[in-house]
Amino acid sequence: MSIQVASPGRYLSEDDVAAFERDGYVVRRGLFTPEEAARIAAWTDEVQHLPEVPGKYMMYFERSLLEPGRRVIQRIENFSPYHAGFARLFESPQMCGAVAQLFGEPAVLFKEKINLSCRAATASSPTRISRQAGAATRICSSPRW
Repeated sequence: MSIQVASPGRYLSEDDVAAFERDGYVVRRGLFTPEEAARIAAWTDEVQHLPEVPGKYMMYFERSLLEPGRRVIQRIENFSPYHAGFARLFESPQMCGAVAQLFGEPAVLFKEKINLSCRAATASSPTRISRQAGAATRICSSPRW
């Protein structure tokens, strides 16, 4: 499934760009449709459950505080070459166009990563996703944790 772009051009308002220049970040709601956001969240789940393979994407772990001896995935980097959905997303006009507006020049992907952090590993923990500086940060409970 691909990200659909209604029309090329401006993705951020002048206020968005001003906020970025003032604060160093911008929150842009509605850049992706709810369906696209759900697809991106599903891709995040897929990537976090990839098998650990030396020489491919980079997976970083930490020790579980809840289960001694168990490793907990903390972040994944360099995964877009191995996930077609994220590769298309990172090259999409929405993503590149919005970042180019902020930079005032064309933008290319230098590095991508997903930070995974579990605040409480219980079955009743809510799942929340926030996007910061182009990286997906997921705070959740997961069977893998």
